[in-house]
Amino acid sequence: MVAFDYLKEQLTEFVKTFKNVKVNYEYDQLANLHTIEVLPQVVFDSAEFAIWECDFFERAYGAIPYEDISFISEDAYVGIEHIDWSIQGSEYAQGDLMLDEHITINESSEDLDTYKDNSVDFNTMSPEFYDTYTAVEIESLDLDYTSNEYKDKIVLNNKEIVMSFDDSLLQAA
Repeated sequence: MVAFDYLKEQLTEFVKTFKNVKVNYEYDQLANLHTIEVLPQVVFDSAEFAIWECDFFERAYGAIPYEDISFISEDAYVGIEHIDWSIQGSEYAQGDLMLDEHITINESSEDLDTYKDNSVDFNTMSPEFYDTYTAVEIESLDLDYTSNEYKDKIVLNNKEIVMSFDDSLLQAA
C-alpha cells in the first residue's frame, strides 16, 4: 500500500524531530480513513506540532492526493480501536515512567485556632463573650524523587495542570 508506506516514512521522521511522542496508526477500510494518534496531548496541542502538521498535509496532498488522513490525540471522542502500526520517539516517557508516582498529594491538614473575644451589647451596655474559631486548610504536593532523565520533560499532566522540569525548577504552565 503506497499510502501506508508514505505515512510510515513521514511518521518515522516525525518522531526523530519530536522525540517525546508516540504515534499510533490505524487504517479504517470502511471509512477509507488513515487515523494517526499523537501522544501526549501537550505535543498535539503545541504550536510546533501545528506547524509540522500543516507542512505534512502540503507534502501529503502531493504524494498521496486521494487519501483521507486524520490526526487525533487523547481527548478525541473517537479513538483508535485497533493499532495497525506504532512508533515512539527516543525520549517518549510512558505514564508509569513519569514522575506522577513520585509526586505525593498530602491530604489536607487543618489548623484550628480558638480564642475568646468580646463585644458590647449596646442595648444592655454589658460585655458579651464569645469564642472565635479560625480554620486554615492546607493541601500540598511533595516531590519525592528527581533525576536528570526527567530534566526538560513533562512530569505531570492531569489535563488541568502541566508541570515540567526546566533548569531543575518545577514550573506550572
